[in-house]
Order: sequence, then C-alpha cells, then structure tokens
Amino acid sequence: MKILLDNIFAFIVLMLILSVSMTMLISSSYNSLAQTGEHQLEEVSASIVQKTVFDAGYAPDWGKDVQIGQEDLTVFGLHKVDGDVYELDINKVLKLVNGTIDPKTVSGLLGLGGETRYRFSMEIMPFLNISAEVTGYHLNIPSAFSITVENYAKRISPNCKLIALYSIIWIKEGQVFFRYTNASTITNWAGEASLNMTPWLESIRTELEGNEAILPYLVLSGNYFQIKGISHFSFGQTTPIRTVGDYLFFSSAEEASERAIVCAPPYYIFSERVDKLDNQTLKIQDGIEDSICSMIVPFNSNGTYQFALASRLPINLLFQSGLPSTKKTSVISRMVKMGDYDYLFKLIVWREVEA
Repeated sequence: MKILLDNIFAFIVLMLILSVSMTMLISSSYNSLAQTGEHQLEEVSASIVQKTVFDAGYAPDWGKDVQIGQEDLTVFGLHKVDGDVYELDINKVLKLVNGTIDPKTVSGLLGLGGETRYRFSMEIMPFLNISAEVTGYHLNIPSAFSITVENYAKRISPNCKLIALYSIIWIKEGQVFFRYTNASTITNWAGEASLNMTPWLESIRTELEGNEAILPYLVLSGNYFQIKGISHFSFGQTTPIRTVGDYLFFSSAEEASERAIVCAPPYYIFSERVDKLDNQTLKIQDGIEDSICSMIVPFNSNGTYQFALASRLPINLLFQSGLPSTKKTSVISRMVKMGDYDYLFKLIVWREVEA
C-alpha cells in the first residue's frame, strides 16, 4: 500500500513539474514572438521613413508637374531633388494636402496593405505655431495685433524674433493696388509680442479712399534660435483656391485679374502676371519659388470684386490609411524643412490584425 501511495505522489509531482515547464515554455515563446513582431514593426516604420523623407520618388518631379497624377507614380517619396538631407518638396506635400494623391495609392507604393495589413498615419506640422489676434482698428482696418508663439508641443517660445509683412490690397475703378510695410519685434518671457501699424495706415489713408474692395493681409515670420516658422492671416472674405507648382485652380478663373499678388516673406510682396489657360486654371508666368507662402488673385463675380487666396505655407498635413491602433504601434519623428521653414514629420505604423 505504501509503495502505491509513493508512486501516486511521485506521479503528481512529475505532472506538476511538466505543467510548470510547459507554461514557462509557452510564455517564453509568446514573448519571443511578440518581440519579433515589434522588431518587424520598427523595421517597417524605418523603411517607410527612409523612402518618404530621403527618396524623391519617380518621376522625381512629380510634385511640380501637374500632368503627373497618382496613377503615374511608380515610387513614392517626398524628398526635394537636389535639396538638403531632410528637405521635403513643397509641391509633393501640397498634392497630399489637396487630395491629388490618396492614402490607398501611397500604401500600395510603399508595399503596405494587402496580406501584410500594415497601416500608417503621417503628420507634418510646423515646428513653430504663430498666432495673431486683432486688438485695434484704424480706418476700420486691423491696425494692432497681439502675437503668441509656441512650438508644436504648445510650449511657449520666449525671445523669438518676429518680422511682420503687413499689406493692404484694394480695388479702385477696376484696378488692383497694394501697399505693404515691415515691422519687427521679439516675444517676451511668455512668448507674446505686439504690433501697431496705425501710423502706417494713416500714411496711406488718401490712397485707400473710394475703394471697391479691400483685403488687409498679415504675414508673420519667426526665428526661434534658428528654428523658423511662418503664419499668415487675411482680415476679410477670401475664396480658398488650390495650387500645384506654378498653377492655380478655381472655378472663377475666367473672371480673375491678369495679375496675382505674390507674398514672399519676410520682406516683400509683388505683382506677377498670370496666364488664363482655361476657365478654371491660371499659371503664374514667371513661376513660383519655394519661398512664396501665398498668392492672392482678385476677381469679379457678378459685378462684385472679391479675392481668391492660394496658401502654400505653412503646411499642416494629416495623411493616414486608417486610425492608429491602441495596442502596438511604432512611432518615428524627424525634423524636416520645406522652403526656409522647419517642420516636425511624425509617422505611426501598426498592423490592422492587432487592432
């Protein structure tokens, strides 16, 4: 009887040892597979950043060439041809902003989707956020401004150098006129500054009398210890229009002025002749440089003069093939440039099957 009990006890102990061993083996295998999956996710993310930030794509000039659509792309990349290491092509990014290229096409070109079921979220945001609030008027035109500068994480930016480019665009007797001035200031310890343009507005009072339409327009360029940002503000009704390369697209192009007002911060605004290619397309005759932040085109709609605004900078882009998983994601951020300005490039990658 004692021998039987000893054998039963030995069998129970053996089964317990085997059970614990199997549990540890399964747990170890699962952790190993999880680590492998995470490593693969990081490799995929790094590959996407490499292709997107450092590759120009094919055709290399697919951003500026309006004839190249998403069906013509064979390689996706946002890098600027002959640009600096981390410099992106403004026109390529604008095609993403304008919806010319969609996330499904980019997923295919990057080798995502399908059986791999990888999804991505790509965000490009200004490194500096410059905001302005009107605090005073002169001649019924905004004349005083309160300015705040923060970084992308909403932290204040004290001692940020600001250059203001303030312009007034108006139409009188069917002719387009504009005047502009510059002012500089520095943010205080709270990242705030102020501007007063009242004396300048008073100096052009006579010129503004009898206008049929008027558009005050403020461009603010910031330099925070060599990190540069830009914002612009129109204080009047404008019609937003799409821009790609040297072209402007909007429904009232046939009634547009033959000249566009081009904003080249931090110091200049000038007039450029435009060619009307058809009823919805204009082309800037001498082309558009990367430093141009916006173009303003006056047009006549049913006897009423209005202003169309094509914005190039700053760029805010959220481009994604799905919503990020709350489980395993890989996040990579890089500081990049477009034109003279600094941006944060942020990529999130995940696998849909793990969501």
